[in-house]
Amino acid sequence: MTPFTVFEFSSGRIKRSGGCSAAADAVLQPGPGEDVVVGQSARGDSHYVVAGAVVERPSFPLPETLELPVGVDQSYTLPPGVVVKAFGGTTTLEDGQLIISAEFAGRYEMEFVLWPYRDHTMIVTVT
Repeated sequence: MTPFTVFEFSSGRIKRSGGCSAAADAVLQPGPGEDVVVGQSARGDSHYVVAGAVVERPSFPLPETLELPVGVDQSYTLPPGVVVKAFGGTTTLEDGQLIISAEFAGRYEMEFVLWPYRDHTMIVTVT
């Protein structure tokens, strides 16, 4: 069995992977706008393709949980363009600077999305 990974040529985003009985069949798997890495099967939620090689998607430099006292700021530097979903809204951090603060105690969920980074969810507990 010959493993393969089909990816979007423009972004490296993995579309599908599998196996064929012959390498000659694996090279026939990509469609328009796609290419294939023969000899390796990979998952798109954790990997992507750069210059024909399957590599691990990077993670955001953020914790999974954060405890924060009311009125105290916590800042992080993230890659520019990160989309943040939090507090019922969505915003894009053009400069990559994130400052988290809250006026009310509670538990809040924040989601961070930017290709090729792995999507990240952070739970913020404000006390």
